[in-house]
Order: sequence, then C-alpha cells, then structure tokens
Amino acid sequence: MQKNKQVQKSSKEKSLDPLNLFVFFIYLRKNVAYSPADKEN
Repeated sequence: MQKNKQVQKSSKEKSLDPLNLFVFFIYLRKNVAYSPADKEN
C-alpha cells in the first residue's frame, strides 16, 4: 500500500517499476538456475 502511494506521488517511480520487476525476475531466474547446480555439486 505504501509503495502504491509512492508510485502515485512520482511518475518516475511508475516508469521504474517495470524495470525493477524485470531485474528482479532475472535475479530470481539466476537464483533458480544456481540452486539446482548447487544441489548437483
């Protein structure tokens, strides 16, 4: 809810939101890719 308020306050944050999500997705994928490799090792 607080994040939503911030997005409403700043238009720039709204533009950054998708980018942040994209970076987070890549980070998550990296983590998932590393997890199985760690298990195999």
